[in-house]
Amino acid sequence: MVDEVARVVMEGYQMALAPMEPFGKARPRVTANGTYMPREYQAARRTLQAAFGEMTVRPPWIVRVTAVRRMPASWSKRKRAEMDGRWCVTKPDVDNIVAGVLDALFEEDSAVVSVSGMKVWGAAYRLKVEVWEAR
Repeated sequence: MVDEVARVVMEGYQMALAPMEPFGKARPRVTANGTYMPREYQAARRTLQAAFGEMTVRPPWIVRVTAVRRMPASWSKRKRAEMDGRWCVTKPDVDNIVAGVLDALFEEDSAVVSVSGMKVWGAAYRLKVEVWEAR
């Protein structure tokens, strides 16, 4: 298992593959003292920001997010082999994962002109984010 971030930076393209659990965009918490985002969500955003690094691609952007969910340890070796790389239909929803990624990486995500996301099963948690310059 690789626990390091894999990064690719080229003209008009940037990618990071982070060994982290995919996270969905959290809802703000409202209390008598104000509104805040949950600590776990803020920590996940910071982790992804550190893994991705500074945005080098010029806007407008095309974004693709691939969330790899770790298969349960209770699954048999046969089931694990069968499900590896297959679609994952557990929570969080893919649209919430994409929203969390956009929130973490783009201060102004109005320049994102195309977005896609998918969730698959794998041996370990991974979050892959790819950004292209839309030409």
